Amino acid sequence: MNLWQEGFRLLGSVWLTPRKSVRHALNHGASWMGWVPFVWIFGVVFMMDQFSFRSLSRWFDIPDLLAWAFLSGLAAGPLFWMIYGTLLYAVGRPFGGRGGWQEMLVAVAVSMIPWTGKWLLGLVELLIFGKEAWDDYTPHLNASFFLLSAYFLMVLIDAILTVWILVVWSVVVSEVHRFPNWAGFLSVIGVLALVWIIFKYALNIVMIPL
Repeated sequence: MNLWQEGFRLLGSVWLTPRKSVRHALNHGASWMGWVPFVWIFGVVFMMDQFSFRSLSRWFDIPDLLAWAFLSGLAAGPLFWMIYGTLLYAVGRPFGGRGGWQEMLVAVAVSMIPWTGKWLLGLVELLIFGKEAWDDYTPHLNASFFLLSAYFLMVLIDAILTVWILVVWSVVVSEVHRFPNWAGFLSVIGVLALVWIIFKYALNIVMIPL
């Protein structure tokens, strides 16, 4: 089974059986470097979220922002993959984690696959709301009951996706480190908080770590 076949198989299975999916990826998947295409997808979505958080559509056109999200995401994806993978490998040790560094990189890449859901949701938001999807000034949205209802529905779906991504991430980390799910959850939350603190107070950059 090649990487893309493996990726498409995991695209469906990782949502409901993350533990089984990551173990299958570790035992039968490609080398850890083979997961870079899926990491790039995460990077693009990650940058789209950062642009939306900063309301950049107020100053730039959406096509330009999408182009920048694609280009910067090619670098941001691998960067945060390495950061999260390395920190989760290290942070898991106090909990008795036994997973290897390369195993953790594969696990983090697998946990990034559900971000395709956020990517599709983001594109739908842009189609429905236009520039106001990435802006906190939303006069047209506020004036329409339909658009406002659709917006709150999108917010709810995004929240559910984010929570489930956290669940998937926690489970795959616990599987690699071979410790309980609660330890995987604490590891993930701790790493996200640490990354936010480093960017905020060391680099003076406020970001959304997930």
